[in-house]
Order: sequence, then C-alpha cells, then structure tokens
Amino acid sequence: MNEQLEVINGIEIRFNKVMKNFLEQAVDESMIDMSFIDLGINSIAFIKLIVALEDEFEIEFEDMSLGTENFSTLKSLREYIEVIIKESA
Repeated sequence: MNEQLEVINGIEIRFNKVMKNFLEQAVDESMIDMSFIDLGINSIAFIKLIVALEDEFEIEFEDMSLGTENFSTLKSLREYIEVIIKESA
C-alpha cells in the first residue's frame, strides 16, 4: 500500500511539473478541478498537452480517449494517467 502511495505521489509531482511548464505557472489545488477552458486550454493546446504528458510518462493515450470531452478537469486527466501506469505495472 505504501508503495502504491509513493507511485501516486510521483505521478502527481511529474504531472504538476508538466502542467507548470505548459501553463507557465504552478498548479495548485484550486486549479485541479478547473475545466481546460477555464485554464485557457483550447483543443489544439490540449493535444499539445497530451503529447507532453505522453513524453513525460512514456505512455500513449488511446486515440478514442483524446478530447476535452473525456477529460473535464486536470484531476480527471491525472487520474487517467494513474490508471494507465497502474495497469502497465
């Protein structure tokens, strides 16, 4: 259980690092439930963000999952990454 918590914390740290570079500001807990539109991320920027996250985590998002309609918030996107990483472990 402790190991799983460490993995999740590591994912959160790396996710926040990518988001900080992408948004050019630190991500805080108030932003985690904001929509991508509220964060100023349009559909083209969203795809660029996905590519950055794929590179960081060495994962690949399923083509069918790509789109802001499948990820309404930063939290939902981070949780999806957690699932992919857990399934590949």
